[in-house]
Amino acid sequence: MNIRHYRGDNRTLALTVTDANGAVDLDGASIWFTVKRSANDLDADAIISKASGSVPGGGDEQIDITSPETGEAEIYILPEDTAGLQVPTYDWVYDVQVKTKDDKVYTVKQGTFRLLPEISHSSATT
Repeated sequence: MNIRHYRGDNRTLALTVTDANGAVDLDGASIWFTVKRSANDLDADAIISKASGSVPGGGDEQIDITSPETGEAEIYILPEDTAGLQVPTYDWVYDVQVKTKDDKVYTVKQGTFRLLPEISHSSATT
């Protein structure tokens, strides 16, 4: 799934984690959302990093596991995550990884992240 996001906007990304047997139980799971210039960049050099509350530095305000039994979560992109970024002339890359409490790892989404320029600037100042 490719994401097109306007700089400085809010966005909620809905996530449902499944495998061949159906919904993956997210009770006690860890989830990461990472946007980078290149897949080879270090995680420390990520442009945007979000994590669920079970990850040090993460929290429900970043990634909230909304329904563990049905594998549902929400990723929150806030205006401050992108407001200061320069709009690149190329797409960045992102993925979402999940590690369950029994140490199963799933890359559940991957694609490009295109940052788009905002046209109206008045909403941020009024």
